[in-house]
Order: sequence, then C-alpha cells, then structure tokens
Amino acid sequence: MKVYAIEVEITDINDNAPRFREEEVELRMTEAITPGSRFPLRVAHDPDVGANSLQSYALSGDEHFSLSVQAGGDGEKRPELVLAKALDREEAAFHELLLRASDGGDPSRTGTARIRVAVLDANDNAPAFSQAVYTVRVAEDVPVGSTLLSVTATDPDEGTNGDVKYSLNKITDKALKIFQLDRNTGAIKLVRNLDFEEAESYELEVQARDGGELFDTAKVSISVTDVNDNAPEIWQAQPNPDWRFSQTQRPGTSGSQNGEEGGAWPNNQFDTEMLQAMILASANEAADVNATLGGGTGTMGLSARYGPQFTLQHVPDYRQNVYIPGSTATLSNAAGKRDAKPSGGNKKKSGKKEKK
Repeated sequence: MKVYAIEVEITDINDNAPRFREEEVELRMTEAITPGSRFPLRVAHDPDVGANSLQSYALSGDEHFSLSVQAGGDGEKRPELVLAKALDREEAAFHELLLRASDGGDPSRTGTARIRVAVLDANDNAPAFSQAVYTVRVAEDVPVGSTLLSVTATDPDEGTNGDVKYSLNKITDKALKIFQLDRNTGAIKLVRNLDFEEAESYELEVQARDGGELFDTAKVSISVTDVNDNAPEIWQAQPNPDWRFSQTQRPGTSGSQNGEEGGAWPNNQFDTEMLQAMILASANEAADVNATLGGGTGTMGLSARYGPQFTLQHVPDYRQNVYIPGSTATLSNAAGKRDAKPSGGNKKKSGKKEKK
C-alpha cells in the first residue's frame, strides 16, 4: 500500500459583507472646534480574504465633514472624520452622517454605520435687544406698581450661555427711586408716584448680559404726560403801604358787611375767594386810565358791575406792606420796598418820630 498526501485549497467566495461593531455612533463636538480637526472612527470587519475583504470607506450626508482613510502598520485601513466647515449650533444642533465600508467582491458587499454628531454650544452669541431705543408715554397719575414697559433681549445660545439677565446700566439717583427693573423679565415698574411738575421725562440705559459675560445695551425714554391734578392758586403778596381797606367797607359775603366789626380777614373759603376776585377786578380797572372809578379824589373803587364792596385808597404794590383793618399786625418785605414813595393818595403814618 502506498500513501499519497493531498492538499486541498479552498477558494474564498464573497459570502460576507463588511460589518461595523456599532451600527449607531454618536459623537459630541463643541461648535468652537476649528476646521481641520480629526476624529478617529471605528473600523469595519470582513472575514473574507483577498479581493473579497474590506477595501474602502466612503462618507455621505453633510458638507461640514469629510473622510480621511489612513493605512495602519498592519496594512489595515483606518477611517477618520475630518471637520471641513465650522459648526454652528444655532444653525444645526445635530448632523447625520452615513459611513459605508465596501469590499472588493463582484458584486461588492457593503456595511454601514450611522454617525450622529451632536454640536455642543459655545458662547459665541451676545444678547440682542429687539429695539435700540424703547419709548413710552405715561400719565403722571398711573398707579404705583404698574408695569410701564418691558424690554426684551434674545440670545440663541444654549443653557447659561443663553440665560439673559437685565440690569440698569445708567440711571440717576432720582430715577432709581421711581423705577424698578425686573432682572429676569425686563419689566420696568413704577415704585413711586410720578409728578409732571417735578420732571417731564426720564432716560435710562438697560443692559442685557448672558452667563458668558457677553452683553448688549438699549436706551429707555419715559415721557410723563400732565393730568389736571393741581388747583389754581393765588398768592393778597405784600402791597404798597399807601393803600388800605376802608374800615366801613370791608368785604362781606354776597355784598353784605362782614359780621366781625373788629376788622379781621374773612375766615371762610367763600369770603376769601370773593375778596380775591374783587382785588383782581379792581386792579384791572385801575390799570385802565380811561376807566371811571368811584371813591372820590385820590381813591380807587370797584366799577358798578362788581358792586361797592370796598374802596382802595391806592393802587396795590405787592412789594410793599399790607394793612389789615382792625389789627395791629403788618406784614413787611423790606428788601422789596420801592426806592421812592409813590405820589398821590394817603400815605401811611410812620410809628417813629422824626428828629428835628
């Protein structure tokens, strides 16, 4: 018997496709990464040999990335993901890629892996106000606690990088006591009553700042509109010493004589207002040189249409003294006295004796 050695060669057929160990891959990249940066990817495996084994890789899905294949020391091909274009999370927070591995069979077999790139936020956006100048008009009687307006700034960044807080950047001490800014919402509220007669407008500067210390500013102009919250006021001021009320013709209610014969001023609002009206009317009559006034030589009285309520013995001069009938009190304003005594009329007697 003779024994022969037989060697059997098994020819490979392309009965296996390249296969990735992980068919779903997620990468996380900050949007601040510079283009050209490389990220190694997992390789695919193909048990076939020769031309039927893994031959190439290809990438599709997004212009921001490209593929580079490096040859290892053992001849194995190693894929790398290359950032071709800068990322912008505000433009796209995710990028979906498809990595394909192909063998050299005929027909060729392929294996795929899906790559999902999550873009992490970087503080590359500053807050931006919706308006450069906010203008509002409010009435001076708006209630305390009212919201006058709200300023709004937006920041497309994520997390603390997009968390906007508001503050008053420029404001006077006076305005700081009147207005309050909500740092979270941007609402400007009234904390003290407005007064048009005190100030007609206020200007504030508001700042919006994110968690990364980027900021924007805007101006706020608040105009206060007047409301009818003040009654007219007349100031009976010190007149010339050379005029006085006739003791027998003091003002009274509705043309009657005042019941107090001692000569005190009216003690109620009606009498006071009536006296004011008559004083003004007679002063206007006196200013008219063509007016015919009653009272005799050197005196001034009211015209007939106002009634003979009292007689003035000289034109009033607010810079001088006033005589109160029935009273020894005299209001004075020495700094405002005239340099020279007016001519005509009855002069006030001085209480001092002149030296001879």
